[in-house]
Amino acid sequence: SQITQYNYDLVGNLTTVTDPDSVLAMTYDLANRLTTVKTDGSPNQPAVTLAYSYDLTGNRLSLTDPVQVASYRYDALNRLQSLTQPTTPATRLPNLLATWPGDGSAADPVGGQSGTVQLGTTFGPGVRQQAFVFDGVDDYVSIPDSAVLDSLSTNATLDAWIKPEIPLGAEAWLFARRDPFVSEGFSVALLQDGRIQLTVRTTTSPTVSGSTFRSTASVITFDQWQHVAAAVDTVAGTAQIWVNGQAVSLTAVFGPATLSGTLFNVNQQYLGRRQDPNTAGGGGHFKGEIDEVRLYGRTLTLAEVQSRAQTQPVATYVYDALSRRASLTLPNGIQTTYSYNPASQVTSILHQLTATGSQINKADYVYNPVGNRTSLTDRRGLQSFGYDQLDRLTSASHPLLLDPQAFAYDAVGNRTMGGSTHNAGNQLTADANFAYQYDDNGNLIRKTLLATGNYTQYTYDAENRLTKVEEFAAGNPTAITTSSYRYDGLGRRIEKVANGQTTRYIYDGEDILLEYNGSNVLQARYTHGPGIDEPLSRTPMAPGLGSGQTAVLASTPDGLRGPVVDDGIKVNGQVSVGFVFVSGMPAPAIGQPIDSTGLEQPIAPIDVTAAAATGTLAVDLIDTGGIGGNAPLYLVTRDQATNQVLESRLLFPARATFASTTPLGTPLVVASATVPTTTPVADGTLYYHQDGLGTVTELTDINGSVAKAYAYDAYGNLLESPGTVEQPYTYTGREYDSESGLYFYRARYYDAGMGRFLQKDPVGLRGGINIYRYASNNPAKWRDPVGLWDFGNTFDAISNVFSVAGDGEYYGAAIGGGIGAIAGSPAGPPGVVGGAVFGSVVGGLIGFGFDGRCAGVLNCNEVVPLAGDYPKYGSCPIQDIPNGANHPSYTLSDTDYRNGPLYPWLE
Repeated sequence: SQITQYNYDLVGNLTTVTDPDSVLAMTYDLANRLTTVKTDGSPNQPAVTLAYSYDLTGNRLSLTDPVQVASYRYDALNRLQSLTQPTTPATRLPNLLATWPGDGSAADPVGGQSGTVQLGTTFGPGVRQQAFVFDGVDDYVSIPDSAVLDSLSTNATLDAWIKPEIPLGAEAWLFARRDPFVSEGFSVALLQDGRIQLTVRTTTSPTVSGSTFRSTASVITFDQWQHVAAAVDTVAGTAQIWVNGQAVSLTAVFGPATLSGTLFNVNQQYLGRRQDPNTAGGGGHFKGEIDEVRLYGRTLTLAEVQSRAQTQPVATYVYDALSRRASLTLPNGIQTTYSYNPASQVTSILHQLTATGSQINKADYVYNPVGNRTSLTDRRGLQSFGYDQLDRLTSASHPLLLDPQAFAYDAVGNRTMGGSTHNAGNQLTADANFAYQYDDNGNLIRKTLLATGNYTQYTYDAENRLTKVEEFAAGNPTAITTSSYRYDGLGRRIEKVANGQTTRYIYDGEDILLEYNGSNVLQARYTHGPGIDEPLSRTPMAPGLGSGQTAVLASTPDGLRGPVVDDGIKVNGQVSVGFVFVSGMPAPAIGQPIDSTGLEQPIAPIDVTAAAATGTLAVDLIDTGGIGGNAPLYLVTRDQATNQVLESRLLFPARATFASTTPLGTPLVVASATVPTTTPVADGTLYYHQDGLGTVTELTDINGSVAKAYAYDAYGNLLESPGTVEQPYTYTGREYDSESGLYFYRARYYDAGMGRFLQKDPVGLRGGINIYRYASNNPAKWRDPVGLWDFGNTFDAISNVFSVAGDGEYYGAAIGGGIGAIAGSPAGPPGVVGGAVFGSVVGGLIGFGFDGRCAGVLNCNEVVPLAGDYPKYGSCPIQDIPNGANHPSYTLSDTDYRNGPLYPWLE
């Protein structure tokens, strides 16, 4: 058996979660706001520390991870105005003598002036990777003297990123060059009132003089990352300090205001203190973090300092008078603008490259009197939606579909078209293509293709979380493909193994922040906006496959995830091509595709080295018989040397690329006739664009070119996905698992082909009368980001996630209830129930959509309406509870109210 343990502090904050693979530890400030989340790590989990800071209102000011620090800025109404991240200069500036990045040691990888950490100096998340962490008591770094450092003569510049706490003493020295006789060479300190100080000693033989300059006002903000640079030029007689790239006004508080001579040559250097504690004049300990320290043998220009201090806005937001989001601007120059009707329903979303005025996409929405969307018009054309008297979707058209889709339901919301049958528990037992089986907990465990007998088998853990998906050919007991999934003690999916590839995740709240491979090597970093399921960007942290790769065609029996499966080649991790195999034909051996007659035709391994260099590869379509309609195509790629599956992913429906009469020899192109795409900038950041439902419709590169595009039917089936980019976020902003064809909705998995969840709703009938249906059978209006119950469109009058009174109250209620239940669990069932209710109330008030704000204290037994539109009673709070975006236990995918180990009595 496996045991997961939960520990809490005296006020109920969750402090540690210990599972068989790792320990997750959380710390909080005096306002009970989450300040750090640390994963100890193991062979199965990367070791990562995240750090958070807040303003007095409780808004999140910064998120520091192993890659960088993200900073958040708000307006007077506590609305997020911008999210920024430091940038890395493209080139190294001249005359760089030494650099101490603080990445786990005091090494100087540039100048060789390596130091030594002293008296317990540690390392934590920095602006880039790690940073020095000083306790303000006795930590410091000593740097030995050298000829390189002694070369400082008339000019010097120090620049660094600092995140200081208020000094314990009058001064805190972040860098000091001194000698045993307390003579300053060139030193920078921070004062308790937030002023910055530069001390210099110069010599004009035989005269030695010292000068100390201080900023005339407080220029440093404590507990936030900021860039500091200080420079002297004894030839020009000047001293200058910059904070965040802006020059600050200085006053000479000691010595001459004009420098002259040469810098005094000293023989000791320190980070984090003034001098060795055993030497007279020692002390001045720095408390906080210092990162990316650089020392130059010249005075940097303003432009150079600003290049080092530059922060790039990842997102900039503008709001209208009703606090609705009016625009979102991304770093690649694409601005998204939003228009609304008097009912605050979004009527248009325009993604446009501002430099040229060219449209990436524009979606226009029309509604009926009860708020259902009746049409959506975008770059592909018109989509129309029809409804019955219960507001259930009955028809949906799409330009990429041959015919409109038609839907019909029984009295409790089960689909009745296509020969669908259901049992008394509203479980789908059969439809036109598949038969379905369930376990005693109501989980779908087998999906069998009626035409061939091939089937998919699903396995779950004790909390009814999907742990494995296996695909079998009829009569063969050995699985052809196996995918597995693993979760942490908070129910978040932290690992998936698909096609032999392992992907692991580190979360910031509910969102994936960092993505690692099976060797715990960082692969990508994600940036998210203030709303749930609002990815903004994906930055790769590891290069793709190198050139010189050779691959052969691979085959998988058809019918496992759809009537057509194709196999192919992956070029440098970017260009994918494939061959099509048609339902009913025998599966060929590896490297042997078949033609329309079903006869095997061997094909030699294809060397794609040259193709990789040019980014092109011509491959002929092998078979077209039987292709038609909207059958999805799947690409399976194997490594030639190891025969290991490298990739299996959905491409697009057959009809979008070729009809059943397409002649043999036609190139198979991963492209779309309606959405042209380009190969993205290599290893560059990609930016997400979403529609009014939060569905990802395009990804663009740094130049604003479309690198990937998606089209879906009303229930989330992919109709096309031109472009070679692979990333998880798609329909309603949720993760799509191409290996299984499922969407991961946190508490449950969703099958768009069925239009239903695989598992029962963990909250039972509180999520609706049908515990399997998705979005109340109105997916054009509703979504279900946590897999528990319906939430409104990303933009509408009731639940505008970007409005002060938006989706936040609904998400906050859901998340807060989970937090409260966990916090109350030590007190047994009464504590869990009370905690869940109170957490729902508080969470609903604070709103999930705004990071970091804390709830105010409620009156005892105050009646507050919840997401279900019925009142619940709060209880006397013991503390302010941070909202879900900043609390590690917000995710409800571990909240199986029926059988969960934390609260099984909430049936």
